[in-house]
Amino acid sequence: MLDAFDAAVSHGNEEVQPLQAQLIQTLEKLGMEVLSSAGVPFDPNVHEAVMHEEGDGEAVVSEVMRTGYLWNGCVARAAMVRVRG
Repeated sequence: MLDAFDAAVSHGNEEVQPLQAQLIQTLEKLGMEVLSSAGVPFDPNVHEAVMHEEGDGEAVVSEVMRTGYLWNGCVARAAMVRVRG
């Protein structure tokens, strides 16, 4: 269901954003954490790198292609990401 909300919003269907926010807020109260931040250091424990681009220095998430989730501190689904560096 969360992926369906993400797809709807990415296709310009912004009227679903309040419902998406409410669902995420409810799940976060139950122990879910969203892993979707670009610009953070790449961590193979929570990120699945499916693309790579050249860059200097430490590997950093340059794009999140599919949101990942932790459930009570455990990886429920790794975030699918593009990595730079």
